[in-house]
Amino acid sequence: MFIVDFDDTLFDTNAFKQARLEATKELGISEEIFWETYTQARQDSTGNFTYSDRRHAQFLAIFNFDENQVFEKLSEVSQRRREFLFADAVVFLESLKSYGQSLILLSLGDPSF
Repeated sequence: MFIVDFDDTLFDTNAFKQARLEATKELGISEEIFWETYTQARQDSTGNFTYSDRRHAQFLAIFNFDENQVFEKLSEVSQRRREFLFADAVVFLESLKSYGQSLILLSLGDPSF
């Protein structure tokens, strides 16, 4: 059995987050507010990881940013998520499949993502 972590193994999570930050800067959102709300949006009150574009937009709306505009900017980056896969991710997964073993993809991200 193979267990593969998605974030930073198959997916350039840091570049993805940076792209999200840059997109929201276009709306006047500071880096400080972006990261503060990102941290808040990551987990619900019970500690489950629940980050989503909508949830982050809702937290940014607390700072008087337009929730729908923020959601649109974050969604635009999310729609480009294939760009953030590491170049060898698919080849790596295909090579693991060739062993005929179970393959588990591990992520703390929201299941819908």
